[in-house]
Amino acid sequence: SVTGPGGCFAMDTIEVIVFDPSQEFAGPDRTVCRGDTVILDYGGFGNNPSWAPADGLTCVFCPYPVASPADTTVYTITVDDPIAGCLIRDTVVVNVIHLDAIDAGMDAQVCSGDPIQLNGTGFGEIVWSPTALLDNDTISNPTAIITENTTFYFTSTDGNCSLTDSVAITVKDSASIMVNDIEYCLGDSLDLFAFGDADGYVWSPALGLSNPNIANPIASVDTTTTYTVTASLGTCPTATATATVTVNPLPTGAYILPIHNFFSGQPIQLFIEETGSENLLYGYDWMPQSNLTCYDCQAPIALLDTNLIYNYDILVTDLETGCQSNLETELRPLTFCTPDILAVPNAFTPNGDGNNDVLYVRSTGVADILIFRVFDRWGEMVYETKNISQGWDGTYQGKPVNPGVYVYYVQGICPLDNSDLLKKGNVTVIR
Repeated sequence: SVTGPGGCFAMDTIEVIVFDPSQEFAGPDRTVCRGDTVILDYGGFGNNPSWAPADGLTCVFCPYPVASPADTTVYTITVDDPIAGCLIRDTVVVNVIHLDAIDAGMDAQVCSGDPIQLNGTGFGEIVWSPTALLDNDTISNPTAIITENTTFYFTSTDGNCSLTDSVAITVKDSASIMVNDIEYCLGDSLDLFAFGDADGYVWSPALGLSNPNIANPIASVDTTTTYTVTASLGTCPTATATATVTVNPLPTGAYILPIHNFFSGQPIQLFIEETGSENLLYGYDWMPQSNLTCYDCQAPIALLDTNLIYNYDILVTDLETGCQSNLETELRPLTFCTPDILAVPNAFTPNGDGNNDVLYVRSTGVADILIFRVFDRWGEMVYETKNISQGWDGTYQGKPVNPGVYVYYVQGICPLDNSDLLKKGNVTVIR
């Protein structure tokens, strides 16, 4: 105040404007779907607005940038006031909802008239449609009752973001099931497969199955077996189907002498005898492949210039089924001859089944014989040959002989010194 002439007082005032730098002016937080945009607004408060960070903005030194961030982002706006000379800041959050934030659940099946619970995952406000088939269309897991195939739509909304997903519910009158027959080799195992519309399975018989109550049990049986599977689907009527597991036998119709005697430097004729059906179709693989005239044949010749024991393994494959078995033979070098290099089985079964029907003299050290004779118990000769590749079929004068014990006599020549080799013994005819 000022005192003037005559004692009068004069007064003046000054207006002081105070800015609150913490005041809000950037508006409320926003919510958008990923890929959508939203316009930011600083409300016209202050001058020279600038936005940060620049990610997802169309401009930073402008009042109304368009924001499209890839993820939720906090944006800060700074303005200045020319009168107060201070900077003022505010923030706004742009919440970004990813497109996978909603899921109406897995497609499902239901029996006609049965209830089924839907299971949606979303955000914000939830709405299902069609609403008439639901007990509550505003919760995540309403219950539906339908009598025909229906697609339900699940919508979630928050701010400017609204996403919709769908789930298809198929109505079934009954379970349905299909199965395939399988086959494998004896000793192996394989999965059975049942497929169709079902959620429960029961296989019968349970014998040889890893688990009779699943869609694909492992079958491991020794004989061909037919299984029946009963399929269920909720309260729907069940369905059945059958599958046959065919077990193929291993190739047992091949035989080779377990021991072959040989003289060093002498060719050794190896031979795999097929003793089963005339329709056998086998393949052979000799291991090792060395010193053989062929390694994938039935009768290779071994050429060994050694005094050491040599072993061969033979993989036998049934070419029709692919089943496999193994044979082994040992090649033993000889330095002198004994009657034991002539071998005759002590029994055979001439019953016409293609297995062990003929009695042969077997020898790997002797290429041929002088005589092979068979006598009955009264001393009457019932068979004679001078060819080692020929054998007795269990007949005499065109008729099968009686079962029982017979006597054989074999004479060969030692290839080392041309001395006689004589061997006698008994053989039993079995029918």
